[in-house]
Amino acid sequence: MSLAKKAVELKGGTVTLMSLLVQSIDPEEVKAGLKEKIEQAPTFFGGAPILIDFSGLEGLNSTTLEPLIEAVRESDVMPIAVRGADDELHDKLRELNMPPLRAEDKTLQKEDDKIQRIVGSPRIENRPIRSGQQVYAQEGDLIVMASTSAGSELIADGSIHVYGPLRGRALCGVTGNDKARIFCESLEAELVSIAGNYKVLEEIPAELQGRRVQVWLDEQKLNIEPF
Repeated sequence: MSLAKKAVELKGGTVTLMSLLVQSIDPEEVKAGLKEKIEQAPTFFGGAPILIDFSGLEGLNSTTLEPLIEAVRESDVMPIAVRGADDELHDKLRELNMPPLRAEDKTLQKEDDKIQRIVGSPRIENRPIRSGQQVYAQEGDLIVMASTSAGSELIADGSIHVYGPLRGRALCGVTGNDKARIFCESLEAELVSIAGNYKVLEEIPAELQGRRVQVWLDEQKLNIEPF
């Protein structure tokens, strides 16, 4: 008699997840800001799963928490978890069916209040990255020696280097490394992101599109300049 097939199996993996950094205690301002972002790229953000980040938000307590969660839920995104909330709010978050991420989670590990640098070996891709293909460099940089297609996705714990046109999405520093950068020969990306801070194509000045550029983060502001 053959053994029954396992009903479930748990596996580790990497999933691209956008963070929503909430910077206002006013639910209406949060809804308006989300609406603006979604309208810029409805096919990308509409219905997308997101992580709500309350890090550094003043005035967050058991009274103001629920209206903010509801403001996000009423927008065209799907919140699945929360980080940056104090421990005393965790029970309230569970009541709202929003799992809290604790400070010891991998994505939040810090040393002397500075995010650790990624020191792994780089991943090098010599072939073009096709539409629908996802490439992830874990614990290191991602180096692509060719072009990338619209609909492709580059992900790295470290920096991303593309020696050709950068199309599709490029997300670096995905485990929180805000020192990571993006370098490319021609910026044509649908979205660029560093440590959860992003810009979509519509937000990138026309004079930078199609240029050889670098993208970096400075005090939570995404900067793009030719080089």
